Amino acid sequence: MNGFEGASTETLNTIATNLRRGLDVVADRLAAGTFHQVGPKGAAPPSQSGQLTLALLAGVEAELASRAGRPATPKQADRKAA
Repeated sequence: MNGFEGASTETLNTIATNLRRGLDVVADRLAAGTFHQVGPKGAAPPSQSGQLTLALLAGVEAELASRAGRPATPKQADRKAA
């Protein structure tokens, strides 16, 4: 259970695309040397928001993988084999 079971596959794909774009922004901020700076109007710095983005993306990808009948990560494949 990952919290995304109720979402449609189309919605999950859209969320994943948007999260990946967010990670691109985080990477740009890292390259610019502003990785730890607070964003506009007190928004979390990329060092924090990037962690949340990765966690959400992992959940979305796990749900998409379960719908496709494949493990989301190699670790999940190892657990199923054990």
